[in-house]
Amino acid sequence: MVAYFIIAYVVLIRMFPPDVERIDGAEEFIRARVAELGGWTRPEEHALLLPRRRLPLGVPGHSLDDARQHLTAPQDVFAPLP
Repeated sequence: MVAYFIIAYVVLIRMFPPDVERIDGAEEFIRARVAELGGWTRPEEHALLLPRRRLPLGVPGHSLDDARQHLTAPQDVFAPLP
């Protein structure tokens, strides 16, 4: 899958080269917008880590059967964050 994206990137860059090398002021603008967002809150950190806690359930050969695996996946999305 990763190889597919690398190939797609190379093909698209060759077919549609960018018009400009650099956009003046873009880095400062992005830094300012990110600074406005502030730091991560605890619920945001939990939302980031929640799928990683469930990652072993998607590994083939895991001891859980497929039915239970697919039933627990939606709980990751809709689980209340502590």
